[in-house]
Amino acid sequence: MVWGDFLTLAPLLMIGVAGAVVLAKPLTALMLGDVYAESLGVNVPRLRRLVLGTTILLAAPVTAFCGPVAFIGLIVPHLARAMIGSARIGALIPATALIGAALALAADLVVHLPWDQHFLHLNAILALIGAPLVILLLLKSRSLRGGEG
Repeated sequence: MVWGDFLTLAPLLMIGVAGAVVLAKPLTALMLGDVYAESLGVNVPRLRRLVLGTTILLAAPVTAFCGPVAFIGLIVPHLARAMIGSARIGALIPATALIGAALALAADLVVHLPWDQHFLHLNAILALIGAPLVILLLLKSRSLRGGEG
């Protein structure tokens, strides 16, 4: 990627991040349930559409420029929530960005270790990290254990 490509990507990302920050408070209310969020004045169907649009605005340009890096989007929000010990959206947004960047850089470092050839791909390294974490999250999920603790 060259800097000209980044100049095309940056405005879309800035709009997406601004949208995520604006939607942080209603999303926090939505985490407590639709009824609770509606009682606070949140238009839940509209919020869901805005969140979907913001997510697309953040994910699509990055995927177009960098390629699919699936496990970053799947696992990093869960890691961020576990690491900061909070479900507050306002705290999760910067934590998720920092942890996602750190994980991507660590995986890229492994890809570019001084091998004779670059036979590893970023997606493969992230899958080695992300797949066990996704499985662990699924095993710890209350819904999969019938609502147990």
